[in-house]
Amino acid sequence: SGARAGSINSHHGSFVHLPQRSSAELMQWIGYVLGDVYVGVRGVRIKDADLEVLRVYQEMGRRVFHLEGKISPLPDANAHLLELNSLGLARWLRRNVLERRQAFFDDIGRLPDDQLAGFVRGLFDAEGYLAKQAGQVGLAMTDVELVRRMQLWLLRLGVVTSTMLEAASLRHRRPRPACTLLMARGDALRRFREVVGFSSPRKRACLDDVLASKRDGFYLSSRAVPTRT
Repeated sequence: SGARAGSINSHHGSFVHLPQRSSAELMQWIGYVLGDVYVGVRGVRIKDADLEVLRVYQEMGRRVFHLEGKISPLPDANAHLLELNSLGLARWLRRNVLERRQAFFDDIGRLPDDQLAGFVRGLFDAEGYLAKQAGQVGLAMTDVELVRRMQLWLLRLGVVTSTMLEAASLRHRRPRPACTLLMARGDALRRFREVVGFSSPRKRACLDDVLASKRDGFYLSSRAVPTRT
């Protein structure tokens, strides 16, 4: 359903390719867009403090949509901005994803594992973080339903996680409820690294460090219970 694929004239006179079929790379790009991206009338703007990640998605946009994105510094925000100027791409995203959000999430659950993993990787690139001292990988969003679906999708991929719901709090500058997804077990983190992972070299290295500190076994509170050999 939604927009037809093909090459159409974009706002700046170049041609944008709108994919007809899903792929792991396309789903990763969409997952990233659903994180913290502005989709306007004339195109897409992506802000990120990690320049290396922006370059990954700039190149991905070139391969998937045949668009040359522009990256500019945002000194006041200590971040960079990736702009993809295309009326066609913005319309395609609204029609196929943003305006049918719940149905789109249902579609995600029916994707092959590699495409589902790509989508999850995109979301973790946008919203995921590593708590090195706590030995955890996490993701926090105000879209509570999406985080809960993420937990089920990760379980399908063999990654065990937990979730924590936080109530709205003006004192903590949280006007809406937020849901946090966490993984701390060594086996879960290893499986996450294997099938999902991060695009950021810095986060990949940090995940390696976290895994190096983990012991075999499962965890109850903070004490490891060794497995039988």
